[in-house]
This record gives sequence, structure tokens and C-alpha cells, in this order.
Amino acid sequence: MFQPGRNTIRFFYCLIISCFMWLFISMNRLHDYKISVGVTYQLAENTISKNRLPDHVDLNVSATGWKLLRALFIERNVELDLRNTEISKIFLPNENVLLFTNDLPSDIAINAITPDTILIDYDEKGSKKIPVVLNSDFTFKENYDIVGEIKIIPDSILIMGPKTILDTYQTWTTEIIHKEDIDKNISGNAALKRADKENISLSAIAIQYQAKVTEYESSNITFDADSYVDEEFVVVQDEIRVYYKFPKDSASQTFQAEFIISEDFRSADEGYREIVMEPLSSFVKIDSILPAIVEIKRK
Repeated sequence: MFQPGRNTIRFFYCLIISCFMWLFISMNRLHDYKISVGVTYQLAENTISKNRLPDHVDLNVSATGWKLLRALFIERNVELDLRNTEISKIFLPNENVLLFTNDLPSDIAINAITPDTILIDYDEKGSKKIPVVLNSDFTFKENYDIVGEIKIIPDSILIMGPKTILDTYQTWTTEIIHKEDIDKNISGNAALKRADKENISLSAIAIQYQAKVTEYESSNITFDADSYVDEEFVVVQDEIRVYYKFPKDSASQTFQAEFIISEDFRSADEGYREIVMEPLSSFVKIDSILPAIVEIKRK
């Protein structure tokens, strides 16, 4: 068995002592370091910044290793009181260093603060209720489709933030949901898209969706386009064929699929017009209309 000699033991004693001496000398030297400080903002009542304000700043400091070691174990937060500022303001942290020295030892010197500029663009605080739109990429097995509309829970959310930005939103979409070869009822959760670039918060982070899926049967019906325009006009290709589908479990029921044509077509003058029709029944779906565009002329 190996037994270290006296010289080996002395060497390791000297090495340990040297390491402690090096650490002691190093910790007594000045070092540059970065300390992160959390930032919150106290704004005037009913006001909010249009842009997202930084939630922390970095203090670039100089101090001895011993001081920095103690500073590392203290979580620091600063609240900036901006209630008496003007409508628009640029806040310069490096010109307000004393605001960031709370609980910071006096012998730790702040060299610089980043970011060096905080832009605060004030606006009136508001809220708005808007509908949710499911962003879906659903594909179905042949002859299968959704019956009616997809149910969304909740179907609307409250968005809160700068009023001028809220006014630009009419709906809020979800993250895209992919499903393939669907032949059964579907349900699930969908996350709402985040407003990363604007200072907006949402009353929810996700929604639920549900939809009935069934097998469909195809059919078609023919319309006389001339009957939908004024008597002084004529449709060159007057036969319109609508290809549609309806739930197969309704096939045994006796019903006549009914459709309405757009008012734009009814009031059309001479020229080419697109055929736009809607089924009166919610469970009937139009696959195609041929011809899709017709020419209208005076008699």
C-alpha cells in the first residue's frame, strides 16, 4: 500500500495554504460585477404605459470580493414613483443612481446601469371584451365534417391595457391546433396567443373547444340566376348549380335545402359578378357553386 512520505505531506500542506492565501488576496481586490435589481413602477391613477417596461435593471458595480459575495445572496427590488411625470417621458437610470442603492452597501460603487434609457409612453388604462377565434387546422376523413359551429368556452375574454391599443383589437385568436383524419367528436384546450410586443394582459390564458362530428351525404340543386336580377337584365349563363352536403343521419328526413343569394348580386348592374350563397339551415354546408362567376347584361 502506498504511504506518502513527509515531503509529499508537506507539499500538500503548502498547496492548501497557498490556495487560501490566493483566495484571501483575491477577495480583498476590487472586482467588476453585475447585480440584477427587480423594478416595479408606480404610475398615476388610470394610466398605463403603451410599451412594456423592463422588469429589471442591471447594476454594473465595483467592490471587493467579500462585499460582492454578500451582495449575491440579497434579492433587491426597486419601485419607481412616476406619478408626477408628464404625458411622455424618457427615464434615465444613470441620472438617478440613488434610487437603485437601497440595501446596497455604501462601499459598493455603481459604475453604470443598463438599460441606460427607459421610454415611458403614457396612455389611459382601459379594458375591452372581445370574442375568441379558434385558430384550427382540422382535416377530416372522407365525407366527415363538423355539424354546426365549434363551441368555445369561454367564447370571449377581457383584455386590459392602453386604451388606444385596445381599440385596434376586434377578436383574439388562439395558438394553432392541428388534428388529422377526424371522424369523431372533438374537444380540447387551446392556449390564447400572447401579446408579447404590447402592454396588454388577458383575463384567461386558454380556452376549451368542443365540436360534433358526423358523416355527411352530398347532393346538389339548380337555380335559375335570371330570377335573382331585375327584369331589365339577363344572366348569360343563367343555370347555377350548388353542390352541398348535409349530415347523413338527416338523410332519411324529408327536407328541401334552401339557400339565399347575396344582396350584392341582386342589385348588380352589367358586368361580371361572383355568386355568393348561404344555406338557411345551419347543418348544411356548401362545397362549391358552378359557375362561380357569371356575366350580367342588359336585355
